[in-house]
Amino acid sequence: MFCPNLRDLDLSSCDRIPPREFRQLSSLRKLQRLVLYRTQINTESLLWITSKCRDLRNLNLGDCCEVKNPNTVLYFLASNCQQLRSLDMWRTTQLTHIGLKYLTTWCKNIEDLDLGWCRSVRAESGALVEMARQLPRLRRLVLTANRSVSDTDIGSLANHCPLLEHLDKLGTVIQGIMGTGVDGSKRVTAEVAQCGRKIKKIASRDENSTRWSAYL
Repeated sequence: MFCPNLRDLDLSSCDRIPPREFRQLSSLRKLQRLVLYRTQINTESLLWITSKCRDLRNLNLGDCCEVKNPNTVLYFLASNCQQLRSLDMWRTTQLTHIGLKYLTTWCKNIEDLDLGWCRSVRAESGALVEMARQLPRLRRLVLTANRSVSDTDIGSLANHCPLLEHLDKLGTVIQGIMGTGVDGSKRVTAEVAQCGRKIKKIASRDENSTRWSAYL
């Protein structure tokens, strides 16, 4: 590599790069932001990169179909890149609560997390409740199309993530959300698709109460 001081690299949709060639990125030891959205990178190359590029703050692995073992990737990422702030795992269908637990156990500074269409991350495992407890700095969370999310998960986010500003739940019906005893977040924006309608719910809290408003 001729740019050893490179800190920001965006390879979005560069889908003609062979999977093995991505290993060269491991020489960019000062890299802080890496976007690999819709590339052909595979598990092995990601393990190589995350074991060497330990200053990573922002990583986008959205729609990387060749990543067949994302739980292992998150183990290496979390154990080596503990200053991570933002992670995009959109459409990583094989990611489960196991990988999420690795991330939330070691990367406490996460502010932005995209788990949209990660349907194997099931709320019944308790992973989302635990995630909320472990990530107090979370500001943005995308859970699009995860139909297992319940009131308990939303309530845990509100109570344990005081900085949370944006919660995307498009594609999921959450029963009874208007009645949850939310007392944490100052502002939570949730997008929910229900009966063909997009409902935007904003929770705002003043000194005395929490107000839920629905905009249709």
